Amino acid sequence: MKKALLAAAIAVPAVGYAQSSVSLYGIVDEGVTYTNSQAGHSNVQMSSGNIQGSRWGLKGQEDLGGGLAAVFNLENGYDVGTGKLGQGGRMFGRKAYVGISSPYGTVTLGRQYESTVDFITPYVSNEIWGGGLFIHANDMDLTDGTVRVDNSMKFKSVDYAGFNFGGLYSFGGQPGAFGKNSVWSAGASYTHDWFSAGASYLHINSPSTAVLQTFANSPTYTNVIYGSYLAAARSEDVLAAGTSLKFGAAQVLLSYTDTVYHGGAEGHDVRFANYETSFGYYFTPTVFGAATYNFTDGINHANDQTPRYHLFGLMGDYFLSKRTDLYAQVAAQLATSDAHYAQIGGLTASSTNRQVVARIGIRHKF
Repeated sequence: MKKALLAAAIAVPAVGYAQSSVSLYGIVDEGVTYTNSQAGHSNVQMSSGNIQGSRWGLKGQEDLGGGLAAVFNLENGYDVGTGKLGQGGRMFGRKAYVGISSPYGTVTLGRQYESTVDFITPYVSNEIWGGGLFIHANDMDLTDGTVRVDNSMKFKSVDYAGFNFGGLYSFGGQPGAFGKNSVWSAGASYTHDWFSAGASYLHINSPSTAVLQTFANSPTYTNVIYGSYLAAARSEDVLAAGTSLKFGAAQVLLSYTDTVYHGGAEGHDVRFANYETSFGYYFTPTVFGAATYNFTDGINHANDQTPRYHLFGLMGDYFLSKRTDLYAQVAAQLATSDAHYAQIGGLTASSTNRQVVARIGIRHKF
């Protein structure tokens, strides 16, 4: 009898925890990159996290009953070549949030991505195929997920017959200045069969301090494309829209973004529009190729100058298994009109209006 009671006591908590789960996951991406000109010199370097940022994370959920569940995600970014932490040395710089999911959607609190990432990244080649070498002019439109928002509340709906929507708000936390450093965004997407489209809007007050922008000017790095505008801007707005068309083994991506640095140049606005068209194709289940072109069209209202950039990219990807692949990439940028120096994907700028980059790498997912 005592043995039966003991067995029952042990079994009860086991049943209670049966609906909970925690999983460990990650990506290791490393390779060698050649650049024809960085500050006037060619360069060969090992670099981490090009197609996808190297990371490891923990995520989980607990069934609370009634269709509710507690969820969390802690995600760390790191450099494979050196072992250093990414995102400014934060332990969980990529993600750190907790929340509640319901039959209507999920509410989360913490450090997380805003709506541009949630609703636009499926339509840009840098996020789904090419990574850092394919980003739009140093990720000025934040479509590469290089920005996370601290102290934020986010809602993302469930799928309603292919339609999804959501939004985010971040408290600035400045006494006497409620709006300073605050961030808000909203977006929506629709997917049906071979067609998908999405749109988003992002507003950042005091963008140089509200969020950690990966390509902001620093003592060791100068963003020649928009670094000075970002540092001076009182606010930043990003409007984005994109679409994906799938035809068997082929996929076409089209996107448009409009980024404005309010007061970014002598108190005047600076605006950049990005137009991307990309094509990807699976030649076999294990061999993939992609090509991308992005045109960046800028206008500086302080002096009416029009900096413009053309980015061309090619890549090939060979899958050794479901979790491991080898890839090769080539990207070239041409700065025209009032833009004088090319700069691809956060590299040191070229000393001319041209920059060419080639990379070979390996990626493993776990």
